[in-house]
Order: sequence, then C-alpha cells, then structure tokens
Amino acid sequence: RIFVRKDGKMTLRRYTIPGTGGQCLMEPPSDEPPYFLYNFGGPFVNLLQGLLLLVPASGFVRLLCVEAGALGLMVGVMNLIPFRRLPTDGGTLRRLKQNPAARRALVTMMRVNAILTRGGSMRDVPAEWMPDGAPADGEDPLVLSDYIAAADRTLALGDCEGALARYTYLLEHCPQMYNVHKNEVACYALMLEYLLHGNTEKAKELDTKELRGYEKSTALYPSRAALAYARARANGETGEKELAAFGKAAAGTPYPGDAADLR
Repeated sequence: RIFVRKDGKMTLRRYTIPGTGGQCLMEPPSDEPPYFLYNFGGPFVNLLQGLLLLVPASGFVRLLCVEAGALGLMVGVMNLIPFRRLPTDGGTLRRLKQNPAARRALVTMMRVNAILTRGGSMRDVPAEWMPDGAPADGEDPLVLSDYIAAADRTLALGDCEGALARYTYLLEHCPQMYNVHKNEVACYALMLEYLLHGNTEKAKELDTKELRGYEKSTALYPSRAALAYARARANGETGEKELAAFGKAAAGTPYPGDAADLR
C-alpha cells in the first residue's frame, strides 16, 4: 500500500516492489540532502522496534513480543548488510559515501518520484535532470537509475524506437543493474518490441519464464497490462481483455501521469 496526497487529502493506493520490503521516498530539500540519516532511518526503526518488543511479559504475549522483536532485529541487521545485487540501505549508504554521482542520482530519483506522485508525467521531468549518452562500463546501479529514467522519459515523449534502443542498451551492457530495475527494463523493452515489430525472435528471447514470474508479481502496474496488451496484439488477438485490465490498473495506480502516457 502507498499513501498519496490528492486534492488535499491522503488516499491509499495499491503498489508493490518485488524483492524489497517497500520504500519510503521523500523529496530532497537540497542538492546535498542528509543521505546518511535518510537511508539509516529504516534500519534504525527496525532495530528500535526489535529492542522495544523484547520487554518483560508472560505467557503467550511474551512469546509474540519476543518473536516480533527478533524479526525486527533480524530485518534491521539484514538491511544494513551491503549486498551486491539487492538494494539494501547498507549497500546504498556505501555507494553514496563512495560516489558523488550516486548521491546526485538518488536526489534525481526522489525528485522524479515526487513529480509522478503528484500526478505528473515523465514528460514533466526537466531534460537537464537526465544524463546524456550511454552509461560507462561498470556504472554504479544507483547511477543507472538515472539512465532508466531517461529511457522512460524518451518513451513518455513518444519516441518509442528511441526508448527501445535505450532499454536494449541497458539490458545488453549493464548487467550490474539491480534485479528489480533489470526486470522493469526488460518488461518495457518487450512491450515495445511486441508493439513495434511483432512477435520477433528478439521478443521470444526477452519473454523468459523468469520475466513472466516478475510480470505476475507486478500485475497491479498499468505497464504490465500494457505489456499483456502488446503481447496479445502481436499474437493476432484483439487485446480487449487486456485493455480492460489496463483501465482497472490505471484507476488504482499512485502514478496517474505515467498511466496516461502508457494509454
């Protein structure tokens, strides 16, 4: 679930981020926000929750408190471990400390998310926020999020071939992407491949069992319904059922501007 402010009121929308425990995104107050405090906040709350629940009690209540406290401590510790392929807060903190470009990318990501959450579109993202050219070999996964956003903006502006070229480059040259980013990029590349070129060998190569599993886990996204529509049309079907699913997903998304671009 995600809370979104709309017309002065807080509304609850459905959203999921596979492979994570969720996200708390805030709009940065400056170009150099207190990134340590921001990223340490989540593990700190987990650890604090775990310690507070390890309180004296008796019977069944004590059992529940101990189990919940142990879980909080475990989640907090795990979140501080800098895994290589998982976007944990510990890994993010290490990258942010070592790489100024990663800090700039984090600021851009949060500002883009703020625009989308307010109902805006990737078309509303200033061009100067986006990187030029292609990412360097071995580029940091956080920095690659800016290049993914640039591809998304290219699509929102209506340049489908250009967006497909960007997504394809990321898939072929940037294996260090976070898995969730890699799967998102693959879904968009597959959608555009189906729409622009049909059921090609490239589409069959992209449409893997692993990606189908990710597609299922993110079925709430309007972009997944758009992918299903593209697949149906490429296979000679009308896509009416998929369009209906898109309408339902678009009505419940916390990012209506993004859904409007896809439509």
